[in-house]
Amino acid sequence: MPSATTEIGGAGKAGPASSVSAAQVSAQRGTTVLSDRAVGRVAAQAAQEALSPYAHTAARATADVRRGAARVAVEIDLPYPVDLDAVCRQVRQHVTERAGALTGLRVVVVDVLVGRLTPVRAHSSERVE
Repeated sequence: MPSATTEIGGAGKAGPASSVSAAQVSAQRGTTVLSDRAVGRVAAQAAQEALSPYAHTAARATADVRRGAARVAVEIDLPYPVDLDAVCRQVRQHVTERAGALTGLRVVVVDVLVGRLTPVRAHSSERVE
């Protein structure tokens, strides 16, 4: 497969244009570094997106970023009753995909902790006096 090249020097400039590989151009631009805190905030937002169908929810997250990969821990508050296994699986999958897409990092681990269950009463069970 031929390698991608970018012309440096461009049209309209005097002098010969040199061909440089895309990797070399990328290396010349530098590196973007995302802090653990920034990735944690992105992960918390992604978890909240996954929880949007449910009432009385909250999400907090921390992340550890090393060598282009992130390990994320998410703590969520959920209404009770709810299918905990299904919700945690949904949060884990959404955080992995969304945080990876937004940050460009490989999200290798997403640990989900249910920090609080909030009982939600059905309207039909409330007492009327």
